[in-house]
Formats: sequence, C-alpha cells, structure tokens
Amino acid sequence: MYGWDGSDLILIPISSPDFVEIKKLNDLRHNPTSLLGKNLIIGATYKSNDNTNLVYLGRFYEANGDNKETKTYFFYDIDSKSTYRKIRHYKSLTGNILDIVDEKCTDNYSILKDELTKSNYYSERDPKRDVYDSYTLDEFISGFESTYYGESFYTDEHEKCYISKHRNHSWSRNSSVRYDVYDSHRNRKNEKILENATLEAIFQKYKPKYLVTYKTNGELIKKWRKINAKQQ
Repeated sequence: MYGWDGSDLILIPISSPDFVEIKKLNDLRHNPTSLLGKNLIIGATYKSNDNTNLVYLGRFYEANGDNKETKTYFFYDIDSKSTYRKIRHYKSLTGNILDIVDEKCTDNYSILKDELTKSNYYSERDPKRDVYDSYTLDEFISGFESTYYGESFYTDEHEKCYISKHRNHSWSRNSSVRYDVYDSHRNRKNEKILENATLEAIFQKYKPKYLVTYKTNGELIKKWRKINAKQQ
C-alpha cells in the first residue's frame, strides 16, 4: 500500500507495525468504542483521538469561571515529553476518548493525582458545602448597573437567572435604560413587574443571591458575586 511521508510517496507494507497501528487508530476514529463516564476506571489508560495514551484521574469540578458548576473528566498525558500541559480535561468523552488501552491502575496514580491538584483547571469544590448568600441592594446595584451581556444571580429557589441591560435611544437625545431578566435557557421573564424594570424592582422581586463554594475541609474557595461590575 502507498502512503505519504511529507511530500514523498512511499510503499507501506500492510503487515508492518506502523500500518497496523495506523489502521487500528483510523478504525477507532470511525467506529469508536462506546464509553460511558460511569464505567471509566480510575488509573486505567485510555487512547485519545490524537493517538495519545492518557491515564484517567477522575471526574471533578473545573476551576474556570461559572464552569465551576460543571464536572469534567480529567486525564494525565503520559506520552508528552513536555513538562507542561500534562493535564487534559474534557466535558464530553465523545470525539475525545476512543478506547481503553489498559484496565490496570497505573502504579503511580497517586503521584499523577497530586499533579492534578496543582493544575489551574482543577477545583476542590465540595457541592455539599455550597451556600447562597444574599446581595444587599447597594451591592446588587453596584455589581449589575453596567451589565450588558447577561450576568447571573440566583433566586431563593436557587434558580440561575441572567440580567441584560438595554439602552433605548430617541431622537430627542434622551435615553432610557431597561433591564431584562432571563432564565437559564435564556427565555425572557414576562411578568408585568419586569416591564421596563429597574434594578431596584428586580431586587425586590427576586431577592438575588450569589453562590459561595468551599473545599471538603471547609476552606473557602470563592464568593461568586459581582461588586462594582466585577466578579469577586
């Protein structure tokens, strides 16, 4: 069989190890093994879509803005020669992880797990310790008065809502500001109280709260609130 090596056309014996490996990888890409997150084995080795061997470290929260509320599959790249970017993280296995290579837990799993805890992508959040604290009116107005692009807050029922600011211009050079509230599916809330709503009206309606996250040992991770138009 002929194939390309850069710009050179070369003959590749179909019995050669290189051909067998390439064919196996291409077959996996077109017909990947059906892998379910709940069936992944801690410490086992898996094959990625880019032909890299990855050790599965577990599914944890990702320390990346609002995505702290989303769990991510973490792997360790054992093929990379680089001392950086060893940690890989995927929200979905589909298209990223092709098959299991070795079900046995790697002998140095504890060392690789320690490396994960040093990663900027890893969060030690314990969702059982989550609390929702209330904004004061001053904090809420200060944090959201400059919002144009859908910043979030939580209701008493812990529903996540978003606020967007709209400025209405007129030919008389006067302008007015309207704040809209949306649910997590970005559908506009249609209650009459929210027609041309002010931040004060939204505050009275929803009693807005912000998420506070903690580690398992009770140590504070972060208060996810907006103050002075910045998340603190």
